Formats: sequence, structure tokens, C-alpha cells
Amino acid sequence: MTPAPVGRTPQSLMKTSKKVKKIIVLDDRRIKLWQITEELGVSKERVGDIMHNHLHMNKVSARWVPKMPKSF
Repeated sequence: MTPAPVGRTPQSLMKTSKKVKKIIVLDDRRIKLWQITEELGVSKERVGDIMHNHLHMNKVSARWVPKMPKSF
């Protein structure tokens, strides 16, 4: 018998990412993390992780914007 996986499955993370992206892109770029957490029922840390690491967005001047690639 194999042990149960720990943490979120990639599928559940993907579903949450799509929900976060839909809320941000389609509705309001000025939305706050706590508003997204209330909407989806997930932790603030999880939403922050999805925004920064999976959707590659940062909060700039009260708006969520895509990260700019560094050209060096």
C-alpha cells in the first residue's frame, strides 16, 4: 500500500490557479489577496504563491500586473 500524497495535488492547484486568474483578469486587477481568499476559501499564502509563482504576477501600484522579463 502506497502512502497518500501530502499537500495539494497538481490538479487541485491548477483548478485554483484558473479560478484566481479568472477573478483577476476578468473582474478587477485592483482586488486584494484577502478578497480572493474569501471568494475561493483558500489561504492567503496559497493565493500569494499562485499569484507570484504560477501566474507570474506582482502587485504594482495597487494593481496585479504580469512580471516583466529581465533582459541582461
